[in-house]
Amino acid sequence: MKPFNQIAADPPEDAEDTTQAYAELNVVEPKNAYLVGIIKANPSVFKEVMLMSTEAWDIIVTTIEESDWFKERDKEKFKERDLETARKMKLENIPLDMILKITPLTRQEVEAL
Repeated sequence: MKPFNQIAADPPEDAEDTTQAYAELNVVEPKNAYLVGIIKANPSVFKEVMLMSTEAWDIIVTTIEESDWFKERDKEKFKERDLETARKMKLENIPLDMILKITPLTRQEVEAL
């Protein structure tokens, strides 16, 4: 399965790939079960719409990007990145105060590493 940014740049050929991509995101399906239900119930119609015009795909992608659907997922992703950065900084003996200035982590989070 392609990463989401590749899917947005190169829309899937069929509805099954599209619904699979949504399911793998783990945030779109629970937040919009109705839309996913419609897509799964009418895959041939959805496929036809997607093949006729990229406008439908653009609407979906724009809606996802402009909404808070990915807010929690992105927050977790950035938190992991920040924790990894702080771990590396601690291994390099960078002072705690400097790590706190550079990362958005709390003192407790950095000390726990």
